[in-house]
Amino acid sequence: TKTATIALKNDGDVLVLISVSGDSPNLLAAAAAARKAGMRSLALLGRPGALLPSMDCSVVLGDGDYGLAEDLHLAVTHMAVRMLRGTHAHRPS
Repeated sequence: TKTATIALKNDGDVLVLISVSGDSPNLLAAAAAARKAGMRSLALLGRPGALLPSMDCSVVLGDGDYGLAEDLHLAVTHMAVRMLRGTHAHRPS
């Protein structure tokens, strides 16, 4: 069993985990460390694995198909970055 610690955190920080399987031991350890540190956690998953029950919020995309899940995760992360930056898609003039 892997263990992890959260060395630096600020109030309101959120741990974001991305995994197709949802079963990666390193991510399970990170989720446990975040919970112990009082952080909230969000997962972008390809199937509901062992990580799902420990998340505060999760999105499951791709039905376990690795290629499809990775493509969908990429699209979601692009949308999240645009939302956080407050920008829109580039539109050719």
